[in-house]
Amino acid sequence: MGSKAKFFCFRCLKTFADDDSRLQHQLNCGVGKFAGKTELPPDGEVLAFRNHYALMKFPFTIYADLECFPQKVNRAGLHDNNNNSNIGEYKSSTTMYQVHEPHSYGVLVIDYQQKAIHKKIFFVKINLISMQQLIVGYVSSRLKAGRTVHSLCNLQLKYKNRAIPILTHNFAKYDSHFIVQGIDREIDVQVVPSNSEHYISVIFDNKLKFLDSFQFLPSSLSALIEEIPPDNFKIIPQIFEQDVIPFVSGKGVFPYDYVSSFENFLEDKLPPQADFYNTLNEEELSDEDYEFAGKMWDAFEINNLGEYSDLYLLTDIAILAEIFENFRELCITNHRLDPVHYYTLPGFTWDAFLRMNKTPIELLTDEEKYEFLEGAIRGGIAQVSKRFAEANNPMIPDTYKPEKPTSYLMYLDFVNLYGWGGLMKMPHKNFKWLDEVELAAFSKDLATIDPKGDKWYAVEVDHSINTHNDLPLAVDRRCITYDMLSDFQKKLLSNFPEIKLSKIEKLVPSILPKRNYICLLENLKFHLQHGLILKKIHRVLKADQAAILQEYIQFNSIRRGFALTKFEISFWKALNNQLYGKTIQNVRGQLDVRIATTRVTFTLLAPMATEGREQSNRPTKPAAVAAFPVAAFVAEPSPSSPLALNSAPVGEYDVVFPVVPSSMSLELVPYPHLSQGPSSHITSPYHHDTIDHVHSS
Repeated sequence: MGSKAKFFCFRCLKTFADDDSRLQHQLNCGVGKFAGKTELPPDGEVLAFRNHYALMKFPFTIYADLECFPQKVNRAGLHDNNNNSNIGEYKSSTTMYQVHEPHSYGVLVIDYQQKAIHKKIFFVKINLISMQQLIVGYVSSRLKAGRTVHSLCNLQLKYKNRAIPILTHNFAKYDSHFIVQGIDREIDVQVVPSNSEHYISVIFDNKLKFLDSFQFLPSSLSALIEEIPPDNFKIIPQIFEQDVIPFVSGKGVFPYDYVSSFENFLEDKLPPQADFYNTLNEEELSDEDYEFAGKMWDAFEINNLGEYSDLYLLTDIAILAEIFENFRELCITNHRLDPVHYYTLPGFTWDAFLRMNKTPIELLTDEEKYEFLEGAIRGGIAQVSKRFAEANNPMIPDTYKPEKPTSYLMYLDFVNLYGWGGLMKMPHKNFKWLDEVELAAFSKDLATIDPKGDKWYAVEVDHSINTHNDLPLAVDRRCITYDMLSDFQKKLLSNFPEIKLSKIEKLVPSILPKRNYICLLENLKFHLQHGLILKKIHRVLKADQAAILQEYIQFNSIRRGFALTKFEISFWKALNNQLYGKTIQNVRGQLDVRIATTRVTFTLLAPMATEGREQSNRPTKPAAVAAFPVAAFVAEPSPSSPLALNSAPVGEYDVVFPVVPSSMSLELVPYPHLSQGPSSHITSPYHHDTIDHVHSS
């Protein structure tokens, strides 16, 4: 009752101290991304490093992979096995090309000393319960302290949860589909979504946590392993003998389109080179790669194609473990944080910065200020180039004219742009609007204000331009309408009637007048120096600024200069680049996704999903529920099938029921050329006797 707020938004009931603020708010309230209530931190909230548990290296890490039979589909997008018709690769946005049926998966357990303590390959469809039972014996661990620690530190230096990390490469877009469909009983499932279809992490009963290594190392395994010198290998030599390491230190080849059933695994020789053709990518296998596959077959004394599949799977897992353990070692050695406590590289590098940072960073607690700064984030123009230029280059004899002046065309690239930007001063506290008196003084002294001083300014202005050349300033996002096109463009468009103008806003460099354009003071002064005419200053947001990222950026840059391998160079560069993206992360696009594994849970979540879809627009949207597969119909599920809702309608309905794969038999066979070490188990459906290899350490 004692609040000074007397003005209300009648749509969202947010209160304001003055009517101008309310009117400014109502320009956006209920429109697009601003449609709904936004929750912000409480006053006085400061951004600081709090994830102290990440300073502890997780005692066990599991690396996994799975292999599938690719099945062709008919024109209706179906094939004979209805249980798997919902998983596939898409050649385009409208055509299902293949359906993938899992036939095997493997796990490799690495302890905190980078020792391979367990490896096993299964020929069985995803069975989450058997995997949980397999590794439960490795959960327990004890930590000893050399000296007494503070009670607060002792409480902070403990694992946030005991979920064992399981890493697969490209989990979000591939493996996660099969894992979620493999749930066959009531179990607590938590997901960290990239969107309603792709999950970058799935956590089961707070015991198993699937992570996507691609979120940390966004490149192919074959490219990543080439950046690590064989002398730096720590995992691969524990699994394979020294004489065969050259065959397993790179990504192998496999005839995916040829192997479509377990019967193919009985074949006792390598298929012809033509059968390695990848129809999806329309790629043939090179003579060199086929010859290498033949040498690999002989070196490992492989008896049939099933054993070759085993080796291919085991090699992929070993390579993944090798790559990620090298990555973990770099992270822990230099930033003391174990990346398996995080979900993505941006999240890791952000926390690494916070741990090093000594400058207090205040969080925005005013929605109007938050939306104001959102309006200044528009994206970036990738290049600036002239439409036409002609060179008189003596190194091009066909066009060179000696009687004319020599000239060249140069393409200039700005290197380390993110690192350079991170060295600049940035706002970090005391965000406040300029009042009328301060705004008048700001307008008067605009030419003399130093944007690189201790104060930071963001301005909202109107401006126009009389003439300009090849570098239109003050780019903005807008839809291009037909009347904006030139006569030439309209004529060109008439020749292609199938091309329609996009209704999606794009970042456009133009010389059109700008209204309510938000930018930094430094940018505004640059614009004015190059011909823009300032019409009006609407608002100015002021804050204290400091080079808060400088120490972290320089720390990484210096170490990049001393890096000895391509892998290390890429690592240090990525930390700085990914930090930039984290600073402007669009939290409005995040989803809170829930998975229901029983009808009871489904019934409880359904109203929440509806409420979240109709009312919510927090920086994190609540109770949006999603699962696989995406289907435009409601089906009666079996009692064990996961049930789901999707926050966005799928076709006409919201309800989606995935199909649970059936289980398959499990058998074991020995594996040749495994190095003497920990227990090794290889399983296969094409060998009838069971042999368990156990080697003493």
